[in-house]
Amino acid sequence: MEKIGYYLLDEMPEPFTNKNNLHYLKLAMEGDKKAREELIKHNLHIISKLVENKYDYYDNKEELFAAGIIGLIRGIDTYKEENKSTFYNYIYNVTDSFVDTYLKKNKLKTENIYEHCNDIDLLSNLEDDYCAKETDTLRKELIRHYLLNLSDRRRLVLQYYFFEGLTLEDIASKLGITHQGISEIIYYVLNKMRRDLANYEKFLKIPSLKEELDNRAILDLCMSLTKLETKVVLLRVGEGKAIIEIANGLKIGTGKVNYIMRKYYMLVNDLKRKNKTLSRQL
Repeated sequence: MEKIGYYLLDEMPEPFTNKNNLHYLKLAMEGDKKAREELIKHNLHIISKLVENKYDYYDNKEELFAAGIIGLIRGIDTYKEENKSTFYNYIYNVTDSFVDTYLKKNKLKTENIYEHCNDIDLLSNLEDDYCAKETDTLRKELIRHYLLNLSDRRRLVLQYYFFEGLTLEDIASKLGITHQGISEIIYYVLNKMRRDLANYEKFLKIPSLKEELDNRAILDLCMSLTKLETKVVLLRVGEGKAIIEIANGLKIGTGKVNYIMRKYYMLVNDLKRKNKTLSRQL
């Protein structure tokens, strides 16, 4: 028996289909308390998804889950079939908004994204100690460089959310994006930055690459490669594995491996040219 928020459950209940959601919602609106309880239980996966994916940095998951249940109930109680969004999207957005507001009001939200690294540096929930090592200054510069190379929209979203403390609804209104779109941008950028910075550390260990590119260029390279491309490059350039071995290990064709390696060498050459141009300008 596991405690999930206020619920003692053997396991997370199966999510309701949209048809079931609307059926039980209708009963709940007619005053059926049991139907309302079932509707809540079979949509707990929405809170679980939020807590595990978006708020994984926060230790007290039970507290977040409890707040999420309140948001979920609010969404259920305010949903109307004439709403433009689907039941799932509406409930997700209301729950996300409630948890977000709860964290801000109770100062449980992640630390200010730039607290450890000056004015426009690391989002502190990437890694608590990322900017507290011997190479602190270099790391700060790399993260500043990373953020400045985001698209204008993504950079604005992070600025509004972490710097100015705007709610997801406020940002959505300002930028003309849906509430869920804002949430997805924040989640995507944080996770991509975490992944790219981790890959940067791996690429630094490739002697030939470090001889050709400076630190910022290596980070640019990491930002330009997908997950699969990064795996292929690290196996081929970092470990010296044969193309056929990489293809078999990753279950892709040798043509795909060759394509990725051509892309990699093109990126490296482009970055080398940019470095030379900047050096001449300086």
